[in-house]
Amino acid sequence: MRYVNGVPKESIHLELLRALAGHPERAAAAPEIAKALGASPQFVVAKLRPLVSAGLVQKHSSSGGRAYTISAEGRDYLGRVLRLDQMNNGGAVG
Repeated sequence: MRYVNGVPKESIHLELLRALAGHPERAAAAPEIAKALGASPQFVVAKLRPLVSAGLVQKHSSSGGRAYTISAEGRDYLGRVLRLDQMNNGGAVG
């Protein structure tokens, strides 16, 4: 949990959580996430590792490769960050 409190709001980690939260019905593969963020799949996988370790993201492996979903803890964290951002920006969510 100590990692969660150390993730800066403007970091790529928050953007990854937002991207995964946008697809709650299914797991997303790294190339799909990378395309949405304008990054390489290798970069995305490297940045997802600490989120998986922190329990914010779940990694699923199958014959089709790796895919990722946001965990309940990750969804809670993202909600807290967005609410804090909303309070600090007078109601505007970024």
